[in-house]
Amino acid sequence: MADPRKFPVVGIGAKSESELASQGEELNTINAELICKVEELDHANSDLRNLFESAQIAVIFLDRNLAIRNFTPAASAFFNLRASDVGRPLTDLPNGLDYPELKAHIEQVLASGEIIEHQLSRDAERRHYVVRLMPYREQDKAIQGVVVLLMDITTLAEAEEHQQVLISELNHRVKNMLAVVISIVNSTLDGAPSHPAHEALMGRLRAMARAYSALSRANWTRVSVADILRDETEHFGVQRFTASGPEVLLEPKQALSLSMVFHELATNAAKYGALTTPTGSVSVSWEKAKSGLTMEWREQDGPAVVKPASNGFGITLMEGEIGYRNGGTVDTLFEPDGLLVRITLPEPR
Repeated sequence: MADPRKFPVVGIGAKSESELASQGEELNTINAELICKVEELDHANSDLRNLFESAQIAVIFLDRNLAIRNFTPAASAFFNLRASDVGRPLTDLPNGLDYPELKAHIEQVLASGEIIEHQLSRDAERRHYVVRLMPYREQDKAIQGVVVLLMDITTLAEAEEHQQVLISELNHRVKNMLAVVISIVNSTLDGAPSHPAHEALMGRLRAMARAYSALSRANWTRVSVADILRDETEHFGVQRFTASGPEVLLEPKQALSLSMVFHELATNAAKYGALTTPTGSVSVSWEKAKSGLTMEWREQDGPAVVKPASNGFGITLMEGEIGYRNGGTVDTLFEPDGLLVRITLPEPR
């Protein structure tokens, strides 16, 4: 056995002790910062856990292999999940959802990065759900999985059903009211059915009724310009009209006003304008602009146009419907080759 006295003892100098003390202080500082970071993460994790539990949102996090990374307690009601299911493919677990396309939709989200939303049929308890599939992205924006979100929208679905009932009742009442008004007008002017005022009034009432019918079909949301134009011109002969323009949806007030304007213009063309000749025609075009919608009504191959000494009721009605009710403009030009009307409507609010 070697004699330890033959080996020199290396002492720790003052400089080494100072360095060790400095490193110890740095380690203590780093350790304290790590403890703070861990506490912050714990707080953030607790906040998220309390948020998911209080909101009862069913969320499942999947990796690229469709294996479960994590899930919220509310998700257990749909897939009967337990903590031991983490790491298992979600599509291998039984569930009570009527959603056979689930796996295909998840794979589609992984491939495209697009969000998919799927509404489920009512379950046995008459609950209504929607499933939203979103890509799970890392900090580098790469898709590393899918987030499956299930939301109970029963209250919303029931509110929409109730709204449909109210809209149906509104449609019924409006149609009845217009029918009563038309009947009253016919009865009042029964002695003068061929009077111009009777014909004009009935035409305007029927135009209003057609506009209300179009809005009823759209559940009082929005109606396209093309539909309004077709409803108001088809009984004059569709071959006499040409229409061009993009798909533009009008709010109810704009649709009602534009239907009245189209009726006035078509009636005027049939009485005095381009539609009084066999070769006459009307072209209607529209386009979207920054300020809203611009439109042109142009008559061609009709009789010579002469500007009237004063504006008739038709022009007054158009200016009132477009300008006063909707904040737009109407510019009527009596050009030699036919009537030209330019209309602008602001963007629907």
